[in-house]
Formats: sequence, structure tokens, C-alpha cells
Amino acid sequence: HHAAIELIACLKDAYTVSCQNQVFHLKEEELLLIPPHMLHRLMGNPTGARLIMLFDGAPLTAFLDYKLISARLNKAVYISASGDPVFHHALWKDTTRISEIYFGHENMWELDIYACILHFFGTLGSHYLPESRPLPDRGPGCAQKSFEHFASLLTYLEEHVQECLSLEE
Repeated sequence: HHAAIELIACLKDAYTVSCQNQVFHLKEEELLLIPPHMLHRLMGNPTGARLIMLFDGAPLTAFLDYKLISARLNKAVYISASGDPVFHHALWKDTTRISEIYFGHENMWELDIYACILHFFGTLGSHYLPESRPLPDRGPGCAQKSFEHFASLLTYLEEHVQECLSLEE
């Protein structure tokens, strides 16, 4: 296991991966997403081709949507066209684009790859968390009111920083 997020794309023939007592037999154009720190073992055939991508998930943690998705990623995610062809096609497209950017030595390749990774996880989240909806619009001036409340809290804390504060006051 390792701290990286791992994405395996089977390009040719078959590939077997064991993840925490579950065995996945990947066929061509199937994907397996392995969360960080998950025990797994790769059992590839001597022939065939696969793309194995490991990437740091730390930059993604700045996004609330990623936090929602990653909290539910407690097992490997197997993605095949037989499950949902439209969903699979979108993720396969992101995966192949990542490969093209990486091996194409394009300018700004790292940002372009993370843009694809963000899109990948956005698609994944939309598929697995359809009940997630944006926060409702609370009307005009809501953001300003929230800012004013937060600013007054900071002012209070600054003025009383040396006092023993409690939540009861």
C-alpha cells in the first residue's frame, strides 16, 4: 500500500488486481481506482499492456466535492462499459487524455493532468453521489451577511484574545 491514489487502465489482454480480499479481473479498456493506503497486489500477465498511474491526492483535498467523494472511497472502484457505458466512456476519455499529456511532454503538463484528474473525480462523484446537490440560493445579500457575522466574530476574538473565553458568553 502507499499514500498515492492509483488508477489502473487495462490497455491490452487482461490484468488481475487483488484489493483487500477482493479480486478484480480487468479486461481491455476497464479501469480500477484504488484509494490511498489500500492493500493491493498486481498480478499482470507477461503479455498485454496496462497503464498504472499514481498521483498525489493532496492537491484535491482543497475541494469540498473531493472530500465528499473520498469519504466514500473506502474500497476499490471497478469501472467497465458493461456497468454504465456513458460513465465508463467519460472516465476512459479522461484517463487516455492524462496519458497523452504525460507522454506528450506538453507545456504545463502537470496542471493539465490535474485538470483531467479533477474532471475524473467530478464525473465519479456525479455518478456515485447523485443525491449531492449544491447549496440552495439563500437570496441576495446572504454572502455579505455571512461575511459581516464572521468579521464581527474575528473582531470580538481580537479584542478579547487575552481573556478566558467560553462558549457560554
